[in-house]
Amino acid sequence: MNNGIFYIGDPYHVIKEWDAFLKLGDFDQEETTFTWKDYSVWMADTAYGDGEYASDKGHTFLVDSGMIGVIPIEVCNKNLSRLNKLGLVWEFDQPFNVGVKNGIFYIGNIVIDTVGLNEEFYFHCNQDED
Repeated sequence: MNNGIFYIGDPYHVIKEWDAFLKLGDFDQEETTFTWKDYSVWMADTAYGDGEYASDKGHTFLVDSGMIGVIPIEVCNKNLSRLNKLGLVWEFDQPFNVGVKNGIFYIGNIVIDTVGLNEEFYFHCNQDED
Protein backbone atom coordinates (compact mmCIF):
# COMPACT_ATOMS: atom_id res chain seq x y z
CA MET A 1 0.00 0.00 0.00
CA ASN A 2 1.07 3.59 -0.46
CA ASN A 3 2.44 5.68 2.39
CA GLY A 4 0.08 7.84 4.42
CA ILE A 5 -2.00 7.85 7.58
CA PHE A 6 -4.26 4.84 8.07
CA TYR A 7 -6.78 3.49 10.50
CA ILE A 8 -5.98 -0.14 11.32
CA GLY A 9 -8.92 -1.96 12.84
CA ASP A 10 -12.47 -3.06 12.24
CA PRO A 11 -13.77 -1.20 9.18
CA TYR A 12 -17.32 -1.43 10.54
CA HIS A 13 -16.42 1.19 13.17
CA VAL A 14 -15.32 3.84 10.66
CA ILE A 15 -17.28 3.35 7.43
CA LYS A 16 -20.63 5.10 7.48
CA GLU A 17 -22.00 3.54 4.27
CA TRP A 18 -21.36 -0.04 5.44
CA ASP A 19 -23.65 -1.90 2.99
CA ALA A 20 -22.24 -0.10 -0.05
CA PHE A 21 -18.71 -0.66 1.26
CA LEU A 22 -19.22 -4.42 1.59
CA LYS A 23 -20.41 -4.72 -2.00
CA LEU A 24 -16.99 -3.68 -3.33
CA GLY A 25 -14.75 -6.31 -1.75
CA ASP A 26 -14.23 -9.95 -2.76
CA PHE A 27 -15.06 -11.53 0.59
CA ASP A 28 -14.80 -15.09 -0.74
CA GLN A 29 -11.05 -14.63 -0.34
CA GLU A 30 -9.09 -14.61 2.93
CA GLU A 31 -8.12 -11.02 2.19
CA THR A 32 -9.35 -8.38 -0.24
CA THR A 33 -8.15 -5.06 -1.62
CA PHE A 34 -10.47 -2.62 -3.35
CA THR A 35 -11.08 1.08 -3.96
CA TRP A 36 -13.39 3.07 -1.71
CA LYS A 37 -13.93 6.75 -2.51
CA ASP A 38 -10.78 6.80 -4.67
CA TYR A 39 -8.59 5.25 -1.94
CA SER A 40 -7.16 1.75 -1.71
CA VAL A 41 -8.54 -0.29 1.21
CA TRP A 42 -7.34 -3.70 2.43
CA MET A 43 -9.29 -6.08 4.69
CA ALA A 44 -9.07 -9.65 5.95
CA ASP A 45 -10.99 -11.99 8.23
CA THR A 46 -9.74 -12.61 11.75
CA ALA A 47 -9.18 -16.21 12.87
CA TYR A 48 -12.08 -16.26 15.35
CA GLY A 49 -14.33 -13.46 14.11
CA ASP A 50 -15.40 -10.85 16.62
CA GLY A 51 -13.26 -10.21 19.67
CA GLU A 52 -10.43 -8.17 21.06
CA TYR A 53 -6.99 -8.66 19.58
CA ALA A 54 -3.59 -7.12 20.31
CA SER A 55 -0.60 -6.18 18.22
CA ASP A 56 3.06 -6.70 18.94
CA LYS A 57 3.14 -2.94 19.60
CA GLY A 58 0.67 -3.29 22.52
CA HIS A 59 -2.38 -1.79 20.81
CA THR A 60 -5.81 -3.36 21.18
CA PHE A 61 -8.22 -3.86 18.28
CA LEU A 62 -11.94 -4.22 18.96
CA VAL A 63 -13.57 -6.32 16.21
CA ASP A 64 -17.33 -6.54 15.63
CA SER A 65 -17.43 -7.48 11.93
CA GLY A 66 -14.93 -10.35 12.04
CA MET A 67 -12.45 -8.29 9.99
CA ILE A 68 -9.45 -6.06 10.40
CA GLY A 69 -8.75 -3.48 7.73
CA VAL A 70 -6.21 -0.90 6.68
CA ILE A 71 -8.20 2.18 5.71
CA PRO A 72 -6.90 5.63 4.70
CA ILE A 73 -7.80 8.18 7.33
CA GLU A 74 -9.44 10.37 4.67
CA VAL A 75 -12.42 7.99 4.36
CA CYS A 76 -12.95 7.33 8.08
CA ASN A 77 -15.97 8.94 9.76
CA LYS A 78 -14.62 9.24 13.33
CA ASN A 79 -12.17 11.62 14.97
CA LEU A 80 -8.59 10.52 15.70
CA SER A 81 -9.00 10.07 19.45
CA ARG A 82 -12.02 7.80 18.90
CA LEU A 83 -10.18 5.83 16.21
CA ASN A 84 -7.30 5.06 18.58
CA LYS A 85 -9.78 3.61 21.09
CA LEU A 86 -11.20 1.25 18.47
CA GLY A 87 -7.97 0.35 16.70
CA LEU A 88 -4.87 2.28 15.72
CA VAL A 89 -4.10 5.34 13.64
CA TRP A 90 -0.64 4.84 12.16
CA GLU A 91 1.47 6.86 9.74
CA PHE A 92 3.56 4.95 7.24
CA ASP A 93 6.40 7.08 5.79
CA GLN A 94 6.85 4.83 2.78
CA PRO A 95 4.86 2.19 0.87
CA PHE A 96 4.24 -0.93 2.98
CA ASN A 97 3.07 -4.52 2.60
CA VAL A 98 -0.11 -5.96 4.06
CA GLY A 99 -1.12 -9.59 4.39
CA VAL A 100 -2.56 -12.27 6.62
CA LYS A 101 -1.44 -15.85 7.07
CA ASN A 102 -3.09 -18.36 9.38
CA GLY A 103 -4.80 -15.59 11.36
CA ILE A 104 -1.63 -13.49 11.79
CA PHE A 105 -1.86 -10.01 10.26
CA TYR A 106 1.26 -8.32 8.88
CA ILE A 107 0.71 -4.62 8.28
CA GLY A 108 4.01 -2.91 7.57
CA ASN A 109 5.99 -3.46 10.76
CA ILE A 110 2.86 -4.21 12.85
CA VAL A 111 1.86 -7.79 13.67
CA ILE A 112 -1.62 -8.63 14.98
CA ASP A 113 -2.21 -12.19 16.21
CA THR A 114 -5.88 -13.15 15.93
CA VAL A 115 -5.17 -16.79 16.76
CA GLY A 116 -3.17 -17.09 19.97
CA LEU A 117 -4.77 -14.36 22.05
CA ASN A 118 -8.30 -15.72 21.72
CA GLU A 119 -7.44 -19.42 21.51
CA GLU A 120 -8.28 -20.17 25.17
CA PHE A 121 -11.54 -18.18 24.98
CA TYR A 122 -12.53 -19.98 21.77
CA PHE A 123 -11.74 -23.37 23.29
CA HIS A 124 -13.85 -22.73 26.42
CA CYS A 125 -16.81 -21.35 24.44
CA ASN A 126 -16.99 -24.50 22.33
CA GLN A 127 -16.84 -27.06 25.14
CA ASP A 128 -19.90 -29.13 26.06
CA GLU A 129 -21.24 -28.20 29.48
CA ASP A 130 -21.26 -30.94 32.11
